[in-house]
Amino acid sequence: MRSHLRLVGALAAFALLASGCAASSGTATDTVTYLTWETPQTNAAIDAAMASLPATGVKLERVPSPGYNYDQKIAALFLANKAPDFFWCGNDTAQSLGQKGLLFDWNAYLSRRTNGMDPAGFVPGALDYWHGPDGGLYGLPTLVNTYGFYYNKKLLAKAGVPVPQPGWTYAQLFAAATALTKADGHTGPGVVVDAHDGGWGSTLYGPFGIAQASLSAGGKPFENRPVGADAVQTDQLFTQTVEKLVTAIKAGEMTEPGAGSGDTTAAFSGGRTAMLFGGQWLAPSIQQSKPAFGWGFAPMPENGRRVQPFDAVGICAPKTLRNPDQVWSVMTYLETTALAKVLAAAPVAPSAYAPASVTYFAAMKKVGDGSVGPTVQYEVSSPGKVGIRFVEPWATYANNILKSSWDQMLSGERPVGPTLATTVRDINGIIPKNG
Repeated sequence: MRSHLRLVGALAAFALLASGCAASSGTATDTVTYLTWETPQTNAAIDAAMASLPATGVKLERVPSPGYNYDQKIAALFLANKAPDFFWCGNDTAQSLGQKGLLFDWNAYLSRRTNGMDPAGFVPGALDYWHGPDGGLYGLPTLVNTYGFYYNKKLLAKAGVPVPQPGWTYAQLFAAATALTKADGHTGPGVVVDAHDGGWGSTLYGPFGIAQASLSAGGKPFENRPVGADAVQTDQLFTQTVEKLVTAIKAGEMTEPGAGSGDTTAAFSGGRTAMLFGGQWLAPSIQQSKPAFGWGFAPMPENGRRVQPFDAVGICAPKTLRNPDQVWSVMTYLETTALAKVLAAAPVAPSAYAPASVTYFAAMKKVGDGSVGPTVQYEVSSPGKVGIRFVEPWATYANNILKSSWDQMLSGERPVGPTLATTVRDINGIIPKNG
């Protein structure tokens, strides 16, 4: 089950819809269609779980998933007025398309408790990132990604580095990177970060990851609001974190952004990496490889305050639904019941609706040294959250600005202060100020 996908490539096509081409569900009112981005194996598990939908006269029809180019598939269906009644999406897609008026607003439905779904059951912050600046609810989060550090207990002990625990600090992270790099017989960076696609978009190296470090020390977020942002900013704590990353990267203690890093998960599983930055979805594949050493998973470090990243995928629906009551019934059944069944077989991520995560955490109990489940729980239950990417309609333009200089700054090729100042100025320059 894929736990993250963005429809960035389709936004230009969707923009055409906003300027006059209306999308509508082409299904009969007693049929609910949906589209996933999953593999055939996961789709089979979803089909089996959804088959237990209570008998309400609703017929389910899953639109065949494309093998690739999911975003183009969605765009083509919208443009042909054949969009499914709901489809898999990221919260960035929900915000971008929702703010363009292309998605159904479920806000009035949230209090109905259909299929027993209680809004209070979602993990802290989950629904906040799916509400638009106008208060509309542009979809429902289904799965939550967490990020942290996989550690090889044998290599940590050899270098005298303590096993990281929830609440560990950024100072401890940088100290571990130094000690592990200098350990006898070790080659390469002590902390490996798979940033071959660029550090600017990394949950650790990018501006949102750095903002998590700043916020946990009492600083400011990178965007002035989680959704509906109309300005970006940096402060002294943000700058200090960047400078520490630059120092570690230049010293070879952390992976240089943009560098080809090969299969980092296989390298960790083979005992060649002491610490690997990654998401919780790597845990099942690491477990399957049966590493010949003790290993575990620690959350993102903090600087005093409990603040962790937020990243969720979910389900969205086109604005012009003909059968919203029936679609809502199916969507809430997926949230409350079907996902729990799917996660029992494919425990890739916890559910955004906490009660449905029981099967995920049961599967995680014996993974690694037993730390995966508690680490994921620590992150999803954190009261302080920060997004990991731009979600506004202007996100593509802001990302292009980051691509032009962020990695050169992290690699020490550009000065930190002036680069940050220029980045903030240029991004603020492309943000619409009046809606």
